[in-house]
Amino acid sequence: MNNLKYITSISVLLFSIFISGCFFSNGGMNYDNPSAWRPQIPSEIGHTIKGAARTLRTDDTVLITITPGALQASTIEDIIDASGMVTLPLIGEFSVGGLTTSEAEKKISDAYVKGGLYKNVTTTVVCRNEVQSSVVYISGAVNKKGAIPYIDGMTLRMAIVTAGDRTPYASTDVRITRDGKISKHNIGRIENNKEIDPVLKPNDMIEVQERWL
Repeated sequence: MNNLKYITSISVLLFSIFISGCFFSNGGMNYDNPSAWRPQIPSEIGHTIKGAARTLRTDDTVLITITPGALQASTIEDIIDASGMVTLPLIGEFSVGGLTTSEAEKKISDAYVKGGLYKNVTTTVVCRNEVQSSVVYISGAVNKKGAIPYIDGMTLRMAIVTAGDRTPYASTDVRITRDGKISKHNIGRIENNKEIDPVLKPNDMIEVQERWL
C-alpha cells in the first residue's frame, strides 16, 4: 500500500512539472518569437503621434488673406480670443481655435461660399507666432536658388525678386508646391496685374520654369 501511495505521489509530481513546462513554453508567451510577446502600442496612440500638428490657439496672431475669385485680395490681422474666435469681413466672429492653418483656410472659404457671399474664394492663414524663423524655397531659373527668409504677407513676386529675379532663360510659368499640392501661376500676368499675386506660406517650394529655346 505504501508503495502504491509513493508511486501515486511521484506520478502527480511529474504530471505537475509537465503541465508547468507546457505553460511557460507555449502558454501565450513564445520566447522563440519575440513579436508574439512584445507589448503592442495601440494604433490610435501611434496615429496621434504621427499626425500631430500645431493648432491655432488663444493669443495667436493670425494673418488671413481672402481672395474672392479675380477680385482684389483683402488681408486682415487679428488675435485669436479666449473663445477661439477671430473677426472676418462680412461674416463677423468666426471660430478657428483648435484648427490647423490648412483646416482654418478651408473652413473660412467654405463659410464665404456656402453663405452666398462669394462664388469662389481662396484663403490663406498664416500664424505669425510660427514664422519668425521660417523660410520658403526657390529653385529653377532664378539667380539665387535656395531658402530665403519668409516675411508676413510675402507674395510670389516678392520671393522671386528676393531670389535675384529670373534669369534670361526663365519662362513665365511658376509652380508652388504646398502640402504636396502643386499650383501653377504665370509671373508675366502677375507683373502686368492680370493675375493675382498669390500670398505664400512658410515652407512653400517655388520653381521658376525654364523656357524652351
